[in-house]
Amino acid sequence: MRRVLSFVVALSIQHLLCLPQIESFSKDKINGEIKASDKSVSPKSPVVFEGSHTVSFAPYSILSSLKYGDGATSNEFSINLSNREDNSIEQHRFCVLCYPKGGGRGGKTELDGFLSGVLKKQTNVGVYLKYIPPTKDSCVDVTFSLVLKGKQQKGRKFDLEWSSGMRFVSPEYTQLRGGQANDFGTSIMQPQLLPFFLGVDENDAFSDGILDAEVKMTIHQVHSYQSLLDKADDKAGLVPKDIRTLQDGTPQTKRHDTEKVRVGKIIVPVLKSISQRERMFSLGCYPGVEFRIMRIFDEEGNEIFGSQPGADYEIRPIYPLVQQLEREWPVRVKETEIPTMLTQTMYNFVSAVGSLFTAVAGLGTAFAISLAISLYFIPSKSMEPNLKVGDVLLVEKVSSKLTNGSLLKTGDVVLFRPPSRLQDVIVASGAKRIDDRDLFVKRIAAESGDVTKVDTTGSVFINGAKAKGNRGLCDTEPLRLIEKYIDPREEKVPAGDIFVMGDCSDVSVDSRVWGTLSKKEVIGRPLLRLWPPARFGAIPDLPSSN
Repeated sequence: MRRVLSFVVALSIQHLLCLPQIESFSKDKINGEIKASDKSVSPKSPVVFEGSHTVSFAPYSILSSLKYGDGATSNEFSINLSNREDNSIEQHRFCVLCYPKGGGRGGKTELDGFLSGVLKKQTNVGVYLKYIPPTKDSCVDVTFSLVLKGKQQKGRKFDLEWSSGMRFVSPEYTQLRGGQANDFGTSIMQPQLLPFFLGVDENDAFSDGILDAEVKMTIHQVHSYQSLLDKADDKAGLVPKDIRTLQDGTPQTKRHDTEKVRVGKIIVPVLKSISQRERMFSLGCYPGVEFRIMRIFDEEGNEIFGSQPGADYEIRPIYPLVQQLEREWPVRVKETEIPTMLTQTMYNFVSAVGSLFTAVAGLGTAFAISLAISLYFIPSKSMEPNLKVGDVLLVEKVSSKLTNGSLLKTGDVVLFRPPSRLQDVIVASGAKRIDDRDLFVKRIAAESGDVTKVDTTGSVFINGAKAKGNRGLCDTEPLRLIEKYIDPREEKVPAGDIFVMGDCSDVSVDSRVWGTLSKKEVIGRPLLRLWPPARFGAIPDLPSSN
């Protein structure tokens, strides 16, 4: 009854404030109001627009009714900018997306990561700046801050601010690993803190609050996406070369390649000598880790979009690191402190070459190396405690291709592409489809011809006996969310298929959910764990049930 009263009052407040009603977006979209304050920018300014906009969302009583993955949106605000191709004026529009219970881009790498993080990271309130281009070909280079306005009734009032930048493009051209997206943002607070942040007393049916967000925005340049493609340098390739250096040979101390090294791009710092390692670690700019450039500042402290000699970078890893390496992100690093800067492709190629010559002798070409072996980063808790988040595995990909999976046996750890049934589960959960290049890791629990039975709790019996191995040595997930996805059934594993499970049953989305896996989907098997050094060695077997 109290929630009904709260909802009625919320609608009254919404009417008084002239806030629009709920309409379709993803699952739900909630429009808000906008206040703008733009600064005029002279034609000679290094940026084409600089200003701020304040947007409002619907009352907390409505936001709190949304589920995980449901999004709310502000009203659009528009900026008129000159088209560089024909000098016509185009209206570039933006809005702010908010996921009160989490969702957004959370859980994109692997569904297990999405489920195991439901109670921790991925359910945080997410805020994203979204671009609505005038044409499919339009794109803009933007740095921005999203500021959630605090309305606390108790204690000190404070705002929450997050700053970054991105090349915003049409949805069709989104490629986050390439430094371009249609929306970009972060998880900013835990949902249970939102009522306190807005000054809402949840024990009072008439208490409500409006979420306001200020967008501080600088647009550095307007592009034609096709023109960028036409000018793109396709010669970067796999050969490791500092990406700051221009193709014409201009020294990087004079000028940088502002397309390869810019806000939104991913870089990999690399050492030139082992003596540089301690300094790099002290800065938080870890060699071999993939970092996204969030912002760049010139030597005078001005925010810029493309790199230049002497600039400072704000960077953060694109994936979680082992606990010993985590710190407050982003870190600020002067570009001159980075000995060598490579792209992901360059670094992965170099790593594969080095690892292959260590583990497999006799393969003579770099092409054979890239086909035969690769590195894999563990993104989720589904294989704990044997494989932990942040572990790096050396994976061989030859045997599965040459033998069509005939050598695979129970107990083997395998990496595989997500089958269509798993993709269906991902989409049904509210997440986006996973790229076929993203791999899952599981352990074979049953082979072709075995009879498997899955009960409602997720327990598995193979040929009448409980599945071998102890899969309960990881941290338990108290809400048992995985049980919502379990598909109880009894079936015979078809010829050419395998039944796979994670080592941590509480959080693993595996064959209990989406069925058996074709051996044709298996990409490889891990040979060694390379990182962290303290756990270097062979892949552990699943502990016995005892």
